[in-house]
Amino acid sequence: LLPPVPGLYISLVTWQRPDAPPDHQNVAAFHPKMGPSFPSPKPGSERLSFVSAKQSTRQDTEAELQDATLALRGLTVEDEGNYTCEFATFPKGSVRGMTWLRVIAKPQNHAEAQEVTFSQDPVPVARCISKEGRPPAR
Repeated sequence: LLPPVPGLYISLVTWQRPDAPPDHQNVAAFHPKMGPSFPSPKPGSERLSFVSAKQSTRQDTEAELQDATLALRGLTVEDEGNYTCEFATFPKGSVRGMTWLRVIAKPQNHAEAQEVTFSQDPVPVARCISKEGRPPAR
């Protein structure tokens, strides 16, 4: 998010994943005249959108970008990683920020009763199972 600065022109906003394979590193871009672009097949335009971007409706005006927040729908484990947002500005040059996206998933939990026989020693009476959670159960 860049605060409004008189005389500062944002010429391009890009989101990248530096830790992704080369063909998936460019995630999203927003150009004031051309609007949004989602060049990477993963996660792709069906799952991505700029939250505050407004594309120009007339040829003589430019699109607006109040902030560069990128919304990602339908998260998967593969989406976890570093994301870099870069503003190409004039006349100041580029400004960059990085964030880490951590994907958390609710586990599937269930308990199974165990057959118990009389004993002087402690014996298990149930078995608890937690799977597919992120981070994994310990």
